[in-house]
Amino acid sequence: FSFCSSAKDLWSWVIDFCLWGFRREIEEAITMSWRGRLSQVAQELRIHCCQTSPASTVTRKFIQRNYADLKALNPTMPILIRECSCVQPRLWIMVWREV
Repeated sequence: FSFCSSAKDLWSWVIDFCLWGFRREIEEAITMSWRGRLSQVAQELRIHCCQTSPASTVTRKFIQRNYADLKALNPTMPILIRECSCVQPRLWIMVWREV
């Protein structure tokens, strides 16, 4: 084990090697957890973006990748997507607040 400088490095390598096959499942579980809990703290999610501007490219990709999961895991929470030309991308989350 010449590539490990200490016992800590060795155990870190062993854990990484053992979890390597499960890494994708672990990452998916972590990312799915925030999506499933969103409706517990938020009343509404609003997304504004432009259909064509390069500034909104990341926002459009986020919507394409996450909308179906967000809506399936939070069926009662409104998710409003507004596309307008020449608009900077923005995201608003209306959160629960006890008064």
